[in-house]
Formats: sequence, C-alpha cells, structure tokens
Amino acid sequence: MAADDMRDLVAYLQTLKPVDVPAPENSLKRDWRPPSPLQPEHVLDTAPTGVSVERGEYLVHVAICKDCHSPRNADVGVPPRSP
Repeated sequence: MAADDMRDLVAYLQTLKPVDVPAPENSLKRDWRPPSPLQPEHVLDTAPTGVSVERGEYLVHVAICKDCHSPRNADVGVPPRSP
C-alpha cells in the first residue's frame, strides 16, 4: 500500500466513533497460524494513478480481492499474475 493511502486510511479510521460491543469468544484452535504475514510486503512511495492495469493490480492487491476472487493452484495459493 502506498504511504499516502496508508495515511489516508489511518486518518479515516481515527474519525470513526468506537462501538461498545464485546468481542466474541475466540473459536480458533490453539495451533492456528495466520495464512499470510501480517506485515506488508512493501510500502510504495506513490500508488499508480489513472486508468491503467497497474492501478487495477494495486487496488486488487490492497483490497485483498484476489484472496476470494482468484483461482487457486495445487498449493492453494494464488498463481502469479492471476486476475
């Protein structure tokens, strides 16, 4: 995610009012691990702009659309350069 987009996202989240809802009980197994790293792969200086394939790839990547809307390979991973 581009640094400017990250700052904008944080600024937006800071405008939201907290909700008074208790967190649900954890139903994960003890040995569960997240399927992917929680750290960003890399931070871009700027996001691609305009109408372009690069802008579309950027938006799909940061919105994690491909996690549900892409075919999987034999390792249950998303093949490189998949839509």
